[in-house]
Amino acid sequence: MEAQRHLINNFKLATELGAQVARVKGRSIAQCIADFAEENDITTVCIGKPTISLFNIILATSVFNALLKKLAKNATDLVILS
Repeated sequence: MEAQRHLINNFKLATELGAQVARVKGRSIAQCIADFAEENDITTVCIGKPTISLFNIILATSVFNALLKKLAKNATDLVILS
């Protein structure tokens, strides 16, 4: 429950700061982010760095590299928050 409350608080703060919070479903997280950003003309994507080693796994995947390339192609900035 603490993790869920933390997530809800983060969504609330992001909204208060003017961010758009969206939920999308798909097989590839990175591909969903890239597609959503392109479809909605998003100029900045902010993602949080997980505290587990999953972040290292994501960085090593070709899908994440494809996300970086696709976002760069569309002039979308990617901000990784720690």
